[in-house]
Amino acid sequence: MKRKVVAAFIAALALTFSACGGKTEAAPEAGAGTEETVSEAVPGNEETVGDAAEQTDIAGDVPETGGGAPSEDRFFSWSADNVLLSLSESGREQEELVIPAKCTGIAVAAFQSSAVKVVTFEDDDDLGDLESAFFGASELKEIRLPAGQKQIGDFAFSDCTALETIKIPFAAESIGEYAFSGCSSLKEIAFGESLKSIGENAFENCALNTLSVPEGVESIGMYSFYGNKELTSVTLPSTIKTIDDCAFDECPLAEVHMHPDMQPEDISLNAFGGAAIDDLVVYIGEGSWLDLNRNAWMGLVQHVSYE
Repeated sequence: MKRKVVAAFIAALALTFSACGGKTEAAPEAGAGTEETVSEAVPGNEETVGDAAEQTDIAGDVPETGGGAPSEDRFFSWSADNVLLSLSESGREQEELVIPAKCTGIAVAAFQSSAVKVVTFEDDDDLGDLESAFFGASELKEIRLPAGQKQIGDFAFSDCTALETIKIPFAAESIGEYAFSGCSSLKEIAFGESLKSIGENAFENCALNTLSVPEGVESIGMYSFYGNKELTSVTLPSTIKTIDDCAFDECPLAEVHMHPDMQPEDISLNAFGGAAIDDLVVYIGEGSWLDLNRNAWMGLVQHVSYE
């Protein structure tokens, strides 16, 4: 009987390491620019990021534009139904831009490789998912999103390497896959109170050092915080239901604080795989569900302590 238990444990351990070890096949490397293929990250999409940026079809849905000829003003090019298609030559040279209230959406990579550092919006209305809208805006340091924005779409701010802080709007319920991947200067996130899910690879290869996930968040996707080389402390809320494989892989975590009322449905046994596992301490409430059901979530975690 003991041999069977040991064999099962070794098999599970092998699967744990292989899952995190396969990360490079699951997503494009952050910072690789427009040479990586989006098809590696989004199944079924065969466009490269470079080709997609030119064709405004990077990683799935983009704002639909109605009939009629596009128009251009001093800073922006617009579709007939007021989707912001791109920046004019003058717009690309500006350091600060205000998006007019008439804007109904933003096309793929509209700000890519421009000189724009600060973006604000005249209106607080929702603009759709903003999928890939600011992809590759490498000079962008600050953006104040509309308060009514309900989601941050896939690749929305991917490779915005100068972005230092982001405030997720109160209304936003989801952050998409690779939404902030490769934002190598991003050190601070202010999450909105309506947020429920954080997508796969959403904040991979950023510069976070602490992370406090707000109450209301239920799911943290695979590799969502992968490669944050300065991330040492994480606080998780009572509402967490799932944390997927390798969510905190390649992070030098020293401490994870789990809310004493947390009763998760599925925390991957390698959710913290690749972290400095020998030094990591997970803090839980004494007598809590997490305390009474350690085998359901601990995985490679070696050190547990009470708050």
